[in-house]
Amino acid sequence: MPVAAGHIPRASRTGPGLVALAASLGLALGGCSAGTTGSAAGSPSASAASSAATMAGTSPASAVSEAVPSYYAEATAARSPAYDSPENISIRVAATGVALAMARPPTPYQSFGYVYATNSPDVWVAGAQRWHPVHQDNSAQPTTLFKVTFSPVTRKVTLTQLPPPAVPGSDLASVALTPDGGRLALATFTPPGGGSVQRSGDIWLSVYTLAGRVPEISSRELATIPSTFADDYSLTWLDDDRTLAVGGAFGTVKAGAPAPAAVVYADGTSPGLPVIRTVRLSFPAGKASLDPATAPPRACAGAPLATSDGRSVICGGTAATTLNFGPAINVGVWVFSAATGRLTSTWDRHSTCCAISVFPAVLWASPNGGTVVADGLTQANDGAVLYIRPPDGHLRRIPWPGLSHFPGDPVNIIEPPVAW
Repeated sequence: MPVAAGHIPRASRTGPGLVALAASLGLALGGCSAGTTGSAAGSPSASAASSAATMAGTSPASAVSEAVPSYYAEATAARSPAYDSPENISIRVAATGVALAMARPPTPYQSFGYVYATNSPDVWVAGAQRWHPVHQDNSAQPTTLFKVTFSPVTRKVTLTQLPPPAVPGSDLASVALTPDGGRLALATFTPPGGGSVQRSGDIWLSVYTLAGRVPEISSRELATIPSTFADDYSLTWLDDDRTLAVGGAFGTVKAGAPAPAAVVYADGTSPGLPVIRTVRLSFPAGKASLDPATAPPRACAGAPLATSDGRSVICGGTAATTLNFGPAINVGVWVFSAATGRLTSTWDRHSTCCAISVFPAVLWASPNGGTVVADGLTQANDGAVLYIRPPDGHLRRIPWPGLSHFPGDPVNIIEPPVAW
């Protein structure tokens, strides 16, 4: 089963589930290049009829475990201008970006501001909201969750409302649905159903058992978290359909230190959701460098993702960088052992620049983590290029048609929510 990697590739809600990425602002040292405007052109050579195994760059023997899902869901602007518009959900061919179906939010909602991956192909969870933005930001509106099911045969989309009560989109951290559709997990910044016990920096884990007329719910306050990681959490149901992995930052942030990344493994079938273990990610010591190949990994820049086989944890992040005038920042993808939390390998190490750097973000991972879908894997400082990264490391670019810009700033790119 793939990792349910969440819905927003960047940790920001500066719009209705969107994020703006600034252009590069000058020269930098360390081999860093200036940003581009980030076109969605340049699709991979694979056609729409190509197999998932071919698209993922895998051999037939590994296709079962490494294939990227054939379709992805994207929040797409319902009207013009795209930067200030409610959103529908479009279902697209992963190899070409061609839209096969469109899901509009049911009455009384006007926008699907959020979309999450699940552990099942052709199934996603989307968050519907009324459209009442404030300064082009609709995230505070109550969000009602729907199961989105796509039939490749009929090209029809079915929406099924899920039982959790509506929660403000700004309080919704992540969502994960078991493959059988029997349990829905939520990570939120408010207790289930709201209430007065919310404290700043708390994260709550809730699991809804959907069998029966009245869904059962189990919840617990998982941890007090650093506010700097408020949007960056991942949820993954492991292959045993019992264990739930919550990736994020847990603990106190020290002045000048990066947020402590960890994965908490909880029993998602037991009342109270008892924690089985907590795996804290550790980074190697070493001297800062301008050379991304030798600079030691320093921190996760987003939520760490636990692979569904329970063996690995993956995150995009930063490496220790010598002070420079750009400034250039060394980045890459870091892979850890889920047993020890120690770094086991690094991928796609490079430098990025300038004032606002774009770090690699893993949006989807295969069960063993050998294949990922990610952006920020190249030196271009626009963050608007999606890639499939198979085990051999050869990047395949895939289309991302929903990109838009703020007016008057053609290189300020808005990435739409997208999920596999």
